[in-house]
Amino acid sequence: MEIIVVVLPAGVAGYFFLKHSTKRGTDTVRAYLYLRAISGGASVEEANEIAGGDVVSGSTQTIRNAQEHVRIAYGGKQPPMIAEAKRRGLVSF
Repeated sequence: MEIIVVVLPAGVAGYFFLKHSTKRGTDTVRAYLYLRAISGGASVEEANEIAGGDVVSGSTQTIRNAQEHVRIAYGGKQPPMIAEAKRRGLVSF
């Protein structure tokens, strides 16, 4: 019984942690795609269309590029990049 008391809360906490991490990762890739499109001359509408695709099943190279961009341009912190993209017109999905 004691094991259930320990394992169950740990499992629930792990589930919510992974759920939050997955959403933030998806938001990071979307923000990266959006900012890249804006810097390439796309309109806000075009950039939102590009960022609105299915990024979860996208290329692993895009994910790596987003991670590298966060590391170089934002000191490895995802929230500032997501905030900048939203400030520049990214629509939340």
